[in-house]
Parts: sequence; C-alpha cells; structure tokens
Amino acid sequence: MSIPVDKIGKVDISSLPRSQAGKEKKISGAPDVQLHDQVEISNLAMDLKKLTALVQKEADLRPEKVAVVKNQIETGSYKISPEKIAERMIEEE
Repeated sequence: MSIPVDKIGKVDISSLPRSQAGKEKKISGAPDVQLHDQVEISNLAMDLKKLTALVQKEADLRPEKVAVVKNQIETGSYKISPEKIAERMIEEE
C-alpha cells in the first residue's frame, strides 16, 4: 500500500487492513526517528507538589493542636509566654 506524500500526517490507520496496521516501513534516506510519548514536569510543578504535601501534612496535625489549646483556654491552664512569642518573631524574620 502506498501513501501519497501530501497525505502524510493525515492518514487514518483504522482504514488500513489488519496486516498493515502497526507495521513500520523504513523510507530510504529518512533519519531514524524513535516515536514515543514524553512528559516533562516543570520544576514549579514539582515544587507545588511538595508544597501541597507539606500543607496536607500540617493540616492533619492542626485539629489536634487546636483541640489542646481550646481545652487549655477552657480550663484556664493556657499560659502565654512572652519569651516564646519574642523568639518566634525573631525566627520568622
């Protein structure tokens, strides 16, 4: 079976006979080309994935921390430490 040059890239292989579908034919003088799908994930996408995982991990811990602090406030045992607040403010800068 021959395919006209002006039809390259527009051939519907479903119309080919079963014996021809999937077979490759070497064209003389044409460069060897490996046809395969390739996906590239940007660094931004990989960073976003890592960040999402970290946020989800922290989100899982948050309700426990909130429950502990809420209980301490309700029982009057919650203590504010100005030293710890100052240390954290300095760390954040």
